[in-house]
Amino acid sequence: MSDKRIKVIEVATRLFSEKGFDNTSISAIGKEAGVSKALVFHHFQNKDNLLIEVFKQSTNVISEYSKNNKTTSVDQLMELLNTFFDRLKVEKEYFQFSINICIQQSTRDLLHDLIAERSAGIQKYIQQLFDALGIENSLAKSYMLIAELDGIAINYIFAFTHYPFEEIRQEMIGKYQLLIQNTKTK
Repeated sequence: MSDKRIKVIEVATRLFSEKGFDNTSISAIGKEAGVSKALVFHHFQNKDNLLIEVFKQSTNVISEYSKNNKTTSVDQLMELLNTFFDRLKVEKEYFQFSINICIQQSTRDLLHDLIAERSAGIQKYIQQLFDALGIENSLAKSYMLIAELDGIAINYIFAFTHYPFEEIRQEMIGKYQLLIQNTKTK
C-alpha cells in the first residue's frame, strides 16, 4: 500500500471520527492528507469506497490479533482485555470511528454486512476462549463481555471528563480472573 494511500486512510479515519461521515468531504480529506482530490478518487473512486476501506483496515487489526495468538486461553483472554484498554487509550479515534459508524444511519446501512461479519467474528472468538476455559453459558457471557467493552469505550470517549480508566481496567481484569478461577474450582 502506498504512503499516500495510507495517509488518506489515516486522515479519513480521523475526520470521519471527528466530523462524521456525512460531514466530511473528499476535498477536506485530500487537503489534510496533502494530496489532490483527484488522487483520492483515483485510489477509492468515491467516499463510500473510502469508508469501506477505512472500516476494513480497522477490522484487519482485530483479525490479526486473534490469528496471531499462540498462548493459552487464559493468556489470550487477559491479552485481549489489556490490548483493548491499551488501544482505547492511545487510539481513541479508531474506537470513535467504530462507534460513529454504528450510530449514523447512512454508514450503518452502507457497512451493514461488514459490521455484522466483524461483530460475529469477535463474538465467536470470545465464545471459543470461554469454551476453552470451561466457562458456562459462553454464548451469553461472550455477548456480555462485548457489551461491557463497548460501554467502557463509549463512556471513555463521549461521556466523562475524568474517567477512572486504570481502575476500570483493573476491575475488569480482576473480574475475569475471578471468573476463570471459579470455573477451575468447580
